[in-house]
Amino acid sequence: MAALLLGACEKSEFQREGDFFHLSHKGAKMPIWVKGNFSSDVMIITVHGGPGDSGMAHAVETGFQYLEADYLMVYYDQRYAGMTRGNPDPETVNPDQYIEDLGKVVQLIKSKYPGKKLFMIGHSWGVQLSSGYLGRDNHFEDFKGWIDLDGSLYGDPESQMMKDYILERIPAKRAEPGADQEYWQFIIDFYEENPERPLATIQPWNHTGMHRPVAGMCKTLINILRNLRSLTPS
Repeated sequence: MAALLLGACEKSEFQREGDFFHLSHKGAKMPIWVKGNFSSDVMIITVHGGPGDSGMAHAVETGFQYLEADYLMVYYDQRYAGMTRGNPDPETVNPDQYIEDLGKVVQLIKSKYPGKKLFMIGHSWGVQLSSGYLGRDNHFEDFKGWIDLDGSLYGDPESQMMKDYILERIPAKRAEPGADQEYWQFIIDFYEENPERPLATIQPWNHTGMHRPVAGMCKTLINILRNLRSLTPS
């Protein structure tokens, strides 16, 4: 049986606000930081991206601080990520274990902060992880809402849209002064050679600056804040 351990720790300058504790499970000691508006009945559990990014980084980002003004936020680091400690078996680095870990985080949060209206927000890889958790064993019933922040759920259709977007714009990019013709031809050749694998082994939109403009995280989270206000009574 997994042990949920609340590890006491001395707060550093980084953790001056809120509650900071750890969850120990299957060799990983994962930090959890709860901060924001403790008087709010709405609590938002964040699930960071990566794998390998850090939820603690979200805790100091401006966009999330907008949410903290009105809601109580939960940030945690997944195993083998961020400030997580311990010596977990490398075999535990798999989606099922990450989903199980998230379940332990939710269980612990519910026990420490009962009666809250729970929301979950996933960023990037965190969208896949959080949706995987919510889709199992009716976990979604514990939540009032789920927020997708720049994540992917429908890989093939999304990849095809990115591919089409890039190929439509390559002629204009090649016409720019000083354009790297060899590079653009490489992308065209790749897609012609791999018509059924739009992602395959490269992601050219990460290097060309041709992906669809996406609102900055702060603006995105402000819109999330507005949506949450429409879902929760004052």
